[in-house]
Amino acid sequence: WGATALRDAPQAGLYVLCFEALRAPFNSSSSVVNMGAGMAAGFLSTAATQPFDLVKTRIQLQPQEYRHFTQAFSKVWREEGWRGLATGMM
Repeated sequence: WGATALRDAPQAGLYVLCFEALRAPFNSSSSVVNMGAGMAAGFLSTAATQPFDLVKTRIQLQPQEYRHFTQAFSKVWREEGWRGLATGMM
């Protein structure tokens, strides 16, 4: 539960922040502006929280090896570095 909350809460907050910031300069409520801002906000917020999603998934799939968030994050960082934390981005 904790790893999921550590991923979902920041992702949702970043999404809203990015969406509003990207939409504001156009001063329009057109569906094209909203769709573009939504797509960009979704990409940015998901990319920013990817390491948390990776750790959450590893905890769920391999609970014997990855026991809790801090241990799992440290293990991935030590063994795989930034590349490991970005696994699954594409």
